[in-house]
Amino acid sequence: MLKNVKKSEELLRGLSAHHYTYYTIRDYGKAIGSDMSAATADLVSSAFGLTWMHFYGLIQTMFTGASVDAQGLASCLQLLKNCIAVSILLDMTEELNAFLAQLARVKLFVERREEFLLSPPDARFTKEEWFVELQEWLADETGRGTLLALDRLNDIMDELDDALHVDAEHRRDMNRVARRIREGHELLNDPTRFFVKEGDLIKKSRKLGRQTKYRFFLFSDILIYSKHIPGTNEFKIHDELPLHCLKLVDWFPSKNGSNKHSNSFEIHHPRKSFWVVCSSERERMDWVATIRSTCEEHSRRLAQLTAQQNGL
Repeated sequence: MLKNVKKSEELLRGLSAHHYTYYTIRDYGKAIGSDMSAATADLVSSAFGLTWMHFYGLIQTMFTGASVDAQGLASCLQLLKNCIAVSILLDMTEELNAFLAQLARVKLFVERREEFLLSPPDARFTKEEWFVELQEWLADETGRGTLLALDRLNDIMDELDDALHVDAEHRRDMNRVARRIREGHELLNDPTRFFVKEGDLIKKSRKLGRQTKYRFFLFSDILIYSKHIPGTNEFKIHDELPLHCLKLVDWFPSKNGSNKHSNSFEIHHPRKSFWVVCSSERERMDWVATIRSTCEEHSRRLAQLTAQQNGL
């Protein structure tokens, strides 16, 4: 982006050293024998036809980096919306299809991030509901279809803009948490991961009953517990438990009308199993509900990704 701006600045400096005669739209309309409205449309069509590839290339740069930045995509969203709208209004089919393909990639990034990272771009989006609707409305020669298509485009862009801003907020949370974890930058390698919850809990060994205080960090795909490093604001990871094979038990039958485990729950994992002791029953209920919902959402995403990879 900076390279493109720099080239434009150099071009403008070169133009400023010479004298050029500029014509108004009215002058252009008289030259081609058209009114102001037709002359304006003709000029915009000519200008956009010569420059649309530059807009396309600028947006495309957001997909070519090592990792796609949600905040960068959000900043390009208005440009993409304008390019699609201009292509629709000027009936520029080739340009419209190119920009719609970019819109499909943004939607894939927002709605099915794992698939976006694993799958190369293809034409499957042409069978999706939003694309079929746009094509049907644009085929309407009365003009009403164009208005409906533009209205649908506006709705799609608003939804994507909201989602990308939420995604950018998740990324800021991840950066904030990663800075407090020793070697936490490695947690940022997965762009689909986001932070969910953290807190100090007691880990109790099932065999020896030894109790140790840890700072637990729950992410969208992994549970981490860590020890505070004295004299710093950092935590050192003690262990990481992927959520896809984590089980949680929080119901235990009471004996003689009392339940000594009212503030506790069990974590079962192929790597290790242990008790987690909370400061209160309310805190236990909150952690249990959050871990369970996060595990369920993670399992749903994995199942959806597997089905898509298998073509189901």
